[in-house]
Amino acid sequence: MILGKKDEQRPAEACGLIREINLGGTAIGTGFNSPPRYAELVCSYLSEITGIPLSTASDLVEAIQDV
Repeated sequence: MILGKKDEQRPAEACGLIREINLGGTAIGTGFNSPPRYAELVCSYLSEITGIPLSTASDLVEAIQDV
């Protein structure tokens, strides 16, 4: 089987998506009623305790649909 360029990039893309978390606070990812920097601090803490380089999803409202 011959793989195309896109096929070779998909595993790396999937790994990046798996490391993206949708934790943004309350109100479906808007952060409404959550402490300042909540999502940033939780992401940092989770990365520290798991040893996995996590990142917060750039669009938390959209990311909630991926659960």
